[in-house]
Parts: sequence; C-alpha cells; structure tokens
Amino acid sequence: MTLLAVFDTVSASNNGAKLQLKHPKTGALVFADAENTKPIVIRLKGQDSDDYQRASRKKLIEMRANKEDSTVINEATFDKTDTENINLFASLTIGWENIVHDGQELPFSKANATLVYTKYLEIKNQVAEFVAEKANFIKG
Repeated sequence: MTLLAVFDTVSASNNGAKLQLKHPKTGALVFADAENTKPIVIRLKGQDSDDYQRASRKKLIEMRANKEDSTVINEATFDKTDTENINLFASLTIGWENIVHDGQELPFSKANATLVYTKYLEIKNQVAEFVAEKANFIKG
C-alpha cells in the first residue's frame, strides 16, 4: 500500500466495513447462537461514501430551498430527523449476517434494514456510531 492510499477514505467507505453488534449493557459481542459461531454482523458504508455524501448534499439543498429555521425544534422536527436518519442508515447498509427478527432469520433488504433500525433503537445507535468513525473504513 502506498502512503497516499491511506487517505483514500472514499473507496474504503464505498466498499464498506463490518460492524459486529455488541450487547448494550455488557459491550460483549453478540451472536445468534449459543455456541458463539454466528456473529450478528451488519456491513455498512461510511460517511465518505458516495451515498452518504449525496444524501448530505440533498439535505443541505432541501434545507436551503425550504429556508428551514434551524432554531425551531418541535416533535415533528425530531420525527422527521429520525426518519431521515433511519433512511440514511438503511441506504448505507450493504448487507448483514444472522439478523433474527420475530424468531426468523431476516433476509437483507433496504426495507428490512429500515424495519430493524426503526424497531431496535440500540442497533440504530451502534450503526450511527460505527458509520461516524472514519477509522472503521481505513485499511492499514
């Protein structure tokens, strides 16, 4: 790897990285089986990915076009922001392994990612923290 390759965070963010979910209380890695052979993993794109950058530009353009007052905060603002974040995280999700919902392994899709991030706040929070950390997307 050349020295400058470590600065190519766009390629690394587009390729994605694996987040293994952790128990919200203990911080221990979580598995889908008692033998700890099936890690619960979500593959995500990073903040420097084309998709994230495109979503950021779109949001900025919308805010300026609507002349949204960033000082006005109400329940509707929070709900809209939460929905936008869930949709963003779903769009950054490339795939997953061993996600079980209602006793069934849940196949990966953007719709199912939206469902998971809507229903399970802690998973959404872990995804948000992982995506925000550039080190997760830098090789070497």
